[in-house]
Amino acid sequence: MYSEYGRTRTALKRGSATPDEAQVNLYGYILETEYGMSVAGYYLAQVHPEGDAPRLISCPRMDAEMQAIHEYEFACGRAGPSTAGELAPFTLL
Repeated sequence: MYSEYGRTRTALKRGSATPDEAQVNLYGYILETEYGMSVAGYYLAQVHPEGDAPRLISCPRMDAEMQAIHEYEFACGRAGPSTAGELAPFTLL
């Protein structure tokens, strides 16, 4: 479990995923595991006054990495078990 989390952190630090991509994936993971919602794709919107037009940037899915982080945090007592359902709370202990 820790080694999987360690590999996830190493991959994020190496630049195979940006912090923004990881954050979008975490939000998607919470929506899917805690609220029973289905997320079809992850995107970042880039809007800047000096840009020509807004951009929509597709983010890769990082399901295994998010699962490893959740398992690690659960094992450390900092997160509760997944309780998928429409009104299920996402709790940090």
